[in-house]
Amino acid sequence: RWNSLDFLLEHSRRDMKAETGTVNDYIREFASSDFADRLRADVFHNLMSTKTLKKEIQEAYGVIRLIRRAVKRWLQRTSNGEENVCEDVMKFDGEGMLVLDMCS
Repeated sequence: RWNSLDFLLEHSRRDMKAETGTVNDYIREFASSDFADRLRADVFHNLMSTKTLKKEIQEAYGVIRLIRRAVKRWLQRTSNGEENVCEDVMKFDGEGMLVLDMCS
């Protein structure tokens, strides 16, 4: 039986294959990551059955991108001219972070 995650991923994969551009960049990044498989864990069951999954993913990836930009700027200022120091920032996946959603 399909859930919200399955429908979201299928729509995103079709969009990427057809290159229609109808799927949000955050959703595209999510669909290309390994997070989708992680969300299939039992602990996330309630999230998978909600209509707000897409919104939650977009908000999470928006935060990740903001953090990547901030860390990249900070590293550029403190790296003493080392250009390759920023490459690891783009690999940031948010593991170990705690995000408080004050609107919930």
